[in-house]
Amino acid sequence: MVCPHLMAGPPHELSVCVPLSAQSETIGLLSLACSQEVIGGWIAQEHAHLTWLAETLAEHLALSLTSIRMREVLREQSIRDPLTGLFNRRYME
Repeated sequence: MVCPHLMAGPPHELSVCVPLSAQSETIGLLSLACSQEVIGGWIAQEHAHLTWLAETLAEHLALSLTSIRMREVLREQSIRDPLTGLFNRRYME
């Protein structure tokens, strides 16, 4: 199955789209594509390897992005009052 965003661009021999999901939340889509000039004759034997590599990369990337987002939320919670949204004493210091 070909993703709709790949149909708009140049033709690709090999493409892999993997959702970026962490903690049962989808935060994006990792899309990898190779043109015919790049891959040459190894498309059949390397497709499974590329899919595994894309899935592993997507897992790590999703966890990293979720960690960064959580860190930002915690930082924001530590300097603002949750009820009013005003800065608290920690921010003033």
